[in-house]
Amino acid sequence: MSICVAVQKNGQTVIAADTLFLYGNRRLVETQGSKLIRYGRAVFGQVGWSKYIQELRRFCKQTPDVWHWEDEHEVALFFLRFWEDLRAKNLLAVAQVKETTAPFLDLDSSFIVATSQRLFMVDSHLFVVPCEQFVAIGSGERYALGVLRDLSMYRDIDADMIAGRAVAAAIAFDPDCGGEVQLECIP
Repeated sequence: MSICVAVQKNGQTVIAADTLFLYGNRRLVETQGSKLIRYGRAVFGQVGWSKYIQELRRFCKQTPDVWHWEDEHEVALFFLRFWEDLRAKNLLAVAQVKETTAPFLDLDSSFIVATSQRLFMVDSHLFVVPCEQFVAIGSGERYALGVLRDLSMYRDIDADMIAGRAVAAAIAFDPDCGGEVQLECIP
């Protein structure tokens, strides 16, 4: 998996991720690729199937940016359209049509949508949760959440420092997180 976090504090919004990509049994630290995608006013972060970050990048390039990212319904609609695009191109990791154990979609990936005003977590079933202050997703999230909670209480520690330290903790303690900390500020 991986780690991706987003933090809002003192008018600053930051999203950060590790740079380790897992392709089957291969572990590659990407220097060119990124788990973060800027799309209009939002930045997306993704953990899970590495193929989906490539597909999300493609989908964003071909889809006009008409989104305001004001509420979870709009975020859910965007990801539903993304899922429909994947299904139409037969790019889903799991055969959705044959799924009988769960009534929901399943992308085997989770996402963060971060804007200067809002944070959302999108789980693998496309359930959208608005988040206050911070959010973490991925296999290293339990380590990152501890750091996010502890450091966000201090007034003098900025969002970029908190996000960077949270990802660094996940890299240090979770074997499926690795590489460097990639950080992006959202104006």
